[in-house]
Amino acid sequence: SPAGPRPGGTLVRFDASATGPSGSFEYRFLLTPPGGAASVMRAYGPTAFWTWDSTGSPDGTYTITVQARTTGSTAAFDTSATVPYLLWSGPSAVSLAASPAGPQPAGPAVTFTASATGGTGPYEYTFLGRAAGAAVWSVAQSYGPAASWTWTGVPGNWEIQVNARSAGSPAAGEAAQTIAYAVSTPAATGVTVAASPAGPQTAGTAITFTGTAAGGTGSYEYEFLGRAAGSPAWSVAQPYSTNPSWTWTGVAGNWEIQVNARSAGSTAPAEATQTIAYAVSAPPATGVTVAASPAGPQTAGTAITFTGTAAGGTGIYEYRFLGRAVGAPTFSVGQEYGPADSWTWTGVTGSWEIQVQARSVGSTAPFDASATLTDIVN
Repeated sequence: SPAGPRPGGTLVRFDASATGPSGSFEYRFLLTPPGGAASVMRAYGPTAFWTWDSTGSPDGTYTITVQARTTGSTAAFDTSATVPYLLWSGPSAVSLAASPAGPQPAGPAVTFTASATGGTGPYEYTFLGRAAGAAVWSVAQSYGPAASWTWTGVPGNWEIQVNARSAGSPAAGEAAQTIAYAVSTPAATGVTVAASPAGPQTAGTAITFTGTAAGGTGSYEYEFLGRAAGSPAWSVAQPYSTNPSWTWTGVAGNWEIQVNARSAGSTAPAEATQTIAYAVSAPPATGVTVAASPAGPQTAGTAITFTGTAAGGTGIYEYRFLGRAVGAPTFSVGQEYGPADSWTWTGVTGSWEIQVQARSVGSTAPFDASATLTDIVN
């Protein structure tokens, strides 16, 4: 007691108990070191135990022999018994190093290498791992002579532990070392964005923007943003999600659409980004009529009001009024584009063509629709 194996320096007590008709016995204890000869450690006497101070004794298996005889007997011994006892000094320390050092992105192989010192070599090693803060360790590599373990990193914060013991030791572990290791999500390396249908389109058209990321984990999150061309600030149109597409009902204007991409699980604001320009025009007016009040013919000097009435498009229109003498090759602008749907002219003697042009507000077309009437001033 205590049972082996134990490291050198342990005090070990061996107790004997003989049986026989006399009921009175004497005991002698002998010790045989590994590869050596037996030595008497306690001569015959009535004491039935012997305590061994193993300080300075080298590691190995020792044989302890007890011999017993009836008190007063001159025999070398009447009976004997032996017990083996193992002295075993485990390693006093073990170190653990990772190559490459963390943090690293997921995917590349990481090798953890241990080195035990002290005690009795050779050594055995076991490697364990757990998520940082978890209560339970998982065995990654069981006890064996291999001093290293290679792992393909998984994103997260981890704790890696090595336990070391002398080869053949039954101990669960005689020295241990734990290190922290961080594995980041591999970043997406690029993203493209495409619009369907391609621009330019008219306002009200449903336009789908689709991002396609590459690199990283192969599983991505996408974010869509937009701004008027030249604006300093972006607005989030669709927050990060696994949906690679965003559908927008176009509003008239010149726009910039941006997609940001990152590997799923990443907390980076963006790992790859792409921006495209997209133009949306106002839906065109589909028609316009023009009427004169008072109707012609009229006499020179009469104030005549021409009124345009557009239809279709946005429902909000701009009008421009032009005129020319009948047969002339070109029109002259009487009133430039604006919200006013009428123009008043003091008639000049002649036969005239009056034209109204209309377009939806926001349109950059020369006109969406036009109408011309002929008026005679005597």
